Amino acid sequence: MTSFPCDLRLPRSFFGIWTLFFIAKIVAAFFLPPVDDEAYYWVWGRNAALGYFDHPGMVGWMNLLGLAPGFFRIPFIVANQLSVLILAGAGREHFGFNERKLLLVLLLFNLIPVTGVGTWLGLPDSPLILFWILSIHFSLRLLSNPGDMLSAAMLGLSLGLGFCSKYHIVLAPLTLVLFCLFGHREFFKNRKAIAIILVFGLAASFPTLFWNQQSAWISFQYQLRHGLETRAFNLPRVLAYVGGQILIMSPFLLLAAGRLRSLNRNDLLVKYFAFVPLVFFLLSSLRAPVEANWPSIAAPGLILAGVAFSESLSRYAIGYFAAIYTVGAMALLCLPSLLPNKAKEPFAMQTLVRETASLPVLYGATYQIASQLGMQQGRPVFKPKGLARFDMYDIWKQPSLPARFHLAYKTSSGPPRLMTHLPNEDSNRKYGIYSVVEMVDQL
Repeated sequence: MTSFPCDLRLPRSFFGIWTLFFIAKIVAAFFLPPVDDEAYYWVWGRNAALGYFDHPGMVGWMNLLGLAPGFFRIPFIVANQLSVLILAGAGREHFGFNERKLLLVLLLFNLIPVTGVGTWLGLPDSPLILFWILSIHFSLRLLSNPGDMLSAAMLGLSLGLGFCSKYHIVLAPLTLVLFCLFGHREFFKNRKAIAIILVFGLAASFPTLFWNQQSAWISFQYQLRHGLETRAFNLPRVLAYVGGQILIMSPFLLLAAGRLRSLNRNDLLVKYFAFVPLVFFLLSSLRAPVEANWPSIAAPGLILAGVAFSESLSRYAIGYFAAIYTVGAMALLCLPSLLPNKAKEPFAMQTLVRETASLPVLYGATYQIASQLGMQQGRPVFKPKGLARFDMYDIWKQPSLPARFHLAYKTSSGPPRLMTHLPNEDSNRKYGIYSVVEMVDQL
């Protein structure tokens, strides 16, 4: 009988390296300051709800388990480590991967930026990748054994919980429909399995659906506008997407997965799971900018397809990532100014956090600044409603804005226009890229 949830009879060498990665991630979690979005999602955990404006609720629910900086990343690291375990287990069960191939899966998963560092930070990509991999695994089981209703139920649960993690999971059922439409139409006759998938999927996604229904579907509307906004065609934007994904996924892994030629159902399905997301976001890039991490769900399928087709190309991919990280580290050591501003901000925030801890009434001009200050100072710090873009601070109840208060903002954008700066010599304090000014409420 097949083990549940997947075949985890993996070699000792795999578990040894897996454990080293686990320890390294936990150590790094306590030394790296939180990035802006991590702090924002941590605040969600302090305001537990079935859903949120920006994303579904899973990332907030996971933050209920992490009460302090450092600790808040632990649930995400655990999800990240489970993801690679299940991916390797799926490789062993469905493709018969030997020890060498299993180690390639482990190394590639941790070296690809969007599944390595990108999914052990406290971001919604972590549970999304976990449930995406589970969806691949249970899809493979169900298509191999159409009468396996347990796999149908688990597939529905994986899709539903993925929907509570990040809306990109909708590409998983789209992938399955396309695969069955072009190569496995007999599955459409399996009405019992389809009904079970729908029932369990809807049940698991109920919190997200219910919250949106109660909130006039604002989250769905925001994400649709955010991802499908129409702009004029821009060739550099499309080329940036293509070049960025080649850089992130590695040309060798893309080549290995793309060259996989097989009539085997498992080979074809993981290839669909690899390339449907990449093609979908390529089409999206024709209309609007695509963030680098959005196609991260393509990585698990690329890893399985690439390792299944060519061990040598997969090894080249590992060498590619090792070279990229080595060159990048050396360049930053020699020229620290090359570090992107976005990467510098969490460190620049530390001075602002320390120096403003004594201010009695402090606000942030954006949800990122308010969340960072609130998380690291251990007190409620709000963003004035109506300031910057609409976010959860505009939904949550908060005290009325006082007549006078201090406002932290990024100096590059200047103080918000809705406020008036009090003209006294001590009111404007600069902290690197951040400033704090004393304000009079003009709302």
